[in-house]
Amino acid sequence: MKCPVDGTDLGKAWLGGVAVAVCRKCGGAFLKYSSLDDIIRDSVSSVDMAEDGDMVHSRENGRQLHRRCPGCGREMTTTRFLEGSDIYIDRCQWCNGVWADHGELQAAALFARERQRSAVDAQATLEENMRAMGVEIARAVRERQRLQDLADLALHLKGRVSVLTLIMPKIVLPLRSNESYGGVPPVVSGLVLLNVITLILQWVFVEDMSSFFRTFGLVPARLPDAMGIFTLFSSIFIHAGWCHLAGNMLYLWVFGAAVEGTLGSRRFVLWYLVSGVVASLLYALMNLQVGIPMVGASGAISGVLGMYIVLHPYSDIETLLIDRIVAVPAWLYLAVWVGYQMTMSMVMAATGACCGVAWSAHMGGFFSGAAIALTARRKGL
Repeated sequence: MKCPVDGTDLGKAWLGGVAVAVCRKCGGAFLKYSSLDDIIRDSVSSVDMAEDGDMVHSRENGRQLHRRCPGCGREMTTTRFLEGSDIYIDRCQWCNGVWADHGELQAAALFARERQRSAVDAQATLEENMRAMGVEIARAVRERQRLQDLADLALHLKGRVSVLTLIMPKIVLPLRSNESYGGVPPVVSGLVLLNVITLILQWVFVEDMSSFFRTFGLVPARLPDAMGIFTLFSSIFIHAGWCHLAGNMLYLWVFGAAVEGTLGSRRFVLWYLVSGVVASLLYALMNLQVGIPMVGASGAISGVLGMYIVLHPYSDIETLLIDRIVAVPAWLYLAVWVGYQMTMSMVMAATGACCGVAWSAHMGGFFSGAAIALTARRKGL
């Protein structure tokens, strides 16, 4: 690739863990637009990067330079880096490449750091005021209203079991499968214990939880890196909190014991991990530009549900529905579960909304687990 400024061959360099093409003569850099946020974010905390005094702004008032993209050779457009800044970059609308002149990445880092500092100061002031005026009172009012809504709903649905009650995840809980292991399932028990210990260690030793999640959680934008490959596994064993962990471990315990008893402990742990990796890969492929880390065992546990519906479709699942326990056929329970996941996945994709749940990972895990169980059953394993 050639420098669009002076035609010099571009060399490879690393900024904030991201590979960029750099002109050794003019100091400009070429990178993908999707990598720009990672470089700026990582460089905000770097004094060497963000406080370089030798900054050169080569364009005035957003002047169009009509430069050619080093990646595809087409003409780039000069655009403002962020609203409110006087920093401009050249962006290729065809290959999504970005050219930054010497000093512009540093200037962008300084601008981002100052904006971050202003946001932190404003947030600190707001939190102090809220604490003084009764944050606990507001929380108590919200909790009381939530409990009242739940009580009203239970009264309304009392004596009835409908599809509506089956798709309300906060008040529908699987309690037990009538397919027993015949003892304590060693792998399922070990996985539950491992996930609990991991969360305890997180809360005891990790000071910056956001940085921890970005390091060990799955960030699709960083997947090609070696650490990104590692996070396909590490993300399966870390959770965002106790509620997140409790929900996942409940499903693992109820459905996992029967699956482990049927397949055997060795095959179960292998296919549990395979389902988790497939779920993570599907999520990453559908969200390549996402920089938010995904954590949790949901994908792997969804794989266990997929194995269960193939191996024990006609067993009964004792399920808490509002205020009573009923036996629901496994095929019906899991069919409703799949329908709910697919519906939410399509709604999120259609609206572009984000609710913090990786629905596509659940689907990837479930269908990979079902495929594994079908293959195992046909081969008589």
